[in-house]
Amino acid sequence: MATKKICVLFTILFSIVGVKAFAYDFALENADGVTIYYNYINDGKEVEVAYHNNSYKGNVVIPKEITYMNRSFKVTSIESSAFASCNELTSVTIGDNVTTIGYGAFCNSLNLTSVIIGNSVTSIDKAAFWLCAGLVSVTIPNSVRYIGGGAFLGCKSLTSITIPNSVTEIGSQAFQNSGLTSIVIPNRVTSIGDEAFWLCSGLTSIVIPNSVTSIGNSAFAECSGLTSATIGNSVTTIGQQAFYKCSGLTTLAIPNSVESIKLRVFSGCTSLTSVTIGNSVTTIDYGAFEGCTSLISVHLGNSLLSIGALAFSGCVGLTSITLPHRISTIGYNAFENCWSLSAITIPNSVTSIGLYAFGDVDFSNIVSQVENPFIIKGKSSNARTFSENTYNNAILYVPKGTKEKYKSTEGWKDFLYIEEGSPSSITNIESEDTKEYKRYTLDGRVVKNSRKGINLIQMNNGSTKKVLVK
Repeated sequence: MATKKICVLFTILFSIVGVKAFAYDFALENADGVTIYYNYINDGKEVEVAYHNNSYKGNVVIPKEITYMNRSFKVTSIESSAFASCNELTSVTIGDNVTTIGYGAFCNSLNLTSVIIGNSVTSIDKAAFWLCAGLVSVTIPNSVRYIGGGAFLGCKSLTSITIPNSVTEIGSQAFQNSGLTSIVIPNRVTSIGDEAFWLCSGLTSIVIPNSVTSIGNSAFAECSGLTSATIGNSVTTIGQQAFYKCSGLTTLAIPNSVESIKLRVFSGCTSLTSVTIGNSVTTIDYGAFEGCTSLISVHLGNSLLSIGALAFSGCVGLTSITLPHRISTIGYNAFENCWSLSAITIPNSVTSIGLYAFGDVDFSNIVSQVENPFIIKGKSSNARTFSENTYNNAILYVPKGTKEKYKSTEGWKDFLYIEEGSPSSITNIESEDTKEYKRYTLDGRVVKNSRKGINLIQMNNGSTKKVLVK
């Protein structure tokens, strides 16, 4: 997915560069002997640095102003693609009158290693330094408010950069697939664009300040070295796949400001062990935590209304989960293959449980607080709601007075053991007259010690009893 998208954008960008007219208004040699080409702009009152057939090389200093034909001009802009694919260009110093760095201005200049941006630049346009693979050092002044989409995409040698406090927006793909190992996001940034740091595999930690309200789709996806992420308490939106396959991420707290956990936002975070979800979250979408194989603990906020399909599928380490008392929908395959779960309580607010929602999970007991049971898929279905072992072996505890309802409702009636009330701790009460003689599992095997799940006990007086061992 990443390679395909990069290739498409690369093709668009360089098709523009490839057809760029070889035109300029005049050329002027700097005091250091470097020739720079210019165009008149702003009714001939100012000039911009112009494209010249990829000819710029060495160390280029863009002056604040120039004198040509006995007239002085401020140099206020760098034309789109002006330095694109200048593979002999090694460093650039941008004069303090330049306010705009154009689209793709330095893109694909592979040997450009350092850039100093002048103090009047307010925005770094889209793809400005795209695929400058040798870029090591960039100085961004406090005048810059916006870092455009793809501005530093593919800058693999760029391991660190200081974003000034003046910046309020980081555009889509701004640092995608760069070499960043650390980044400080200033506390005036309000949005982080789609795929802004996607594939930054060397990035180890990120602190998202309280000024940020939105984190874009795939913003930190596949940052495999990321071990910690702190999300500020003003974020309301975390985009789809924002932290997808951040395989080093271990813990996460989602603030109360966030309203939904979107599609696959943390899917594939295989080192994630615990998650706390804030109290404003109402929905957990499709595959949100799918494949988080190390996840043990999840705290769900009390405003949660729905858990989407595959939301926790494959979370094989998850040992327990408490469903909040407002939840109404559990999607298909939501907890599929969560093998470590042994018990669950279903609140009365639940009105639907999807196909295979608890597939391959062998519960020892299920507490249903639902007073009016709805139809689920039984054990004869290929997409049964609970595993066949659960239907055959688990005790289903239901509200008092509802056992007959459950025994007559599709799916629920397939539970072999339905009891009214709640499970209680098991205590063996023995006397001189009545003692345990043999203990069996449900499949008839004799065991010497208690086994987790339902045990059948034969007493020395010939009676039998069934007990649940937790």
